[in-house]
Amino acid sequence: MKYKHKLLERKIDFLLERSGLSLDKHFGVPVQVLDAVKSGNKLKALRIYREETGASLVEARKVIEELWADT
Repeated sequence: MKYKHKLLERKIDFLLERSGLSLDKHFGVPVQVLDAVKSGNKLKALRIYREETGASLVEARKVIEELWADT
């Protein structure tokens, strides 16, 4: 299942890139994670993101770092 998920993500990224569109960084990120980032609690944001999405630590860290850079 994880392979299929990654394959779909790559296809979507390819289509977005070819069409010149971009995806909002906040799309699909739980509200609790955004709140934790806004309040400056990076560890809480990582924990919640992993619990809610099932992402690995590496994947979650990448998302949180991108969100953190925007604050």
